[in-house]
Amino acid sequence: LYKYLTDCEQRTWKLKPAEGSLWVGPTDGSTTWWAIGQADIDGRPCMFNDEWTFTKDGMMIYDTKGDIFGEPYMGIDFECVDESMLPPDKAPWGSGTHTFELLPGDKLKVNGLGAYLGLPKVANGAEVTDPQTTVTYDIIRWDTNADGKEMELEVNFGSGLWRFIYVSPN
Repeated sequence: LYKYLTDCEQRTWKLKPAEGSLWVGPTDGSTTWWAIGQADIDGRPCMFNDEWTFTKDGMMIYDTKGDIFGEPYMGIDFECVDESMLPPDKAPWGSGTHTFELLPGDKLKVNGLGAYLGLPKVANGAEVTDPQTTVTYDIIRWDTNADGKEMELEVNFGSGLWRFIYVSPN
């Protein structure tokens, strides 16, 4: 899994710009409460240009490309805005360098204030309004195909599950 994630040196990942690549539902996964559709993908280009680079020395480098998708819990309306628009207490959700660990049971733990994958508000056991220092994701699927690599991450936030699909082209 380490080789898959880092390519033994470094590998960059992005949210997959496809319907269903962000999904939320009950903890048993039996139904869908919400899943991203094409209209939301088109309306949130700033989410799908973000890059997460995992390096061989355990670093996770998050690059927003200068813009983020704001939401009310961040003090911003639902829209793409310049990263500098994050209020000071939410700034850790912007571009930054964090660390990661692979844990037994196909788990990916990201560490450092503001470290996350998917959506900033999604944490273990809760949806939050402030940056966390660590979040652990279950890697529920990882595949390789002609286009590159794809992995699906899942977080139990207490009352439900969030799932995020990431891609890394060849």
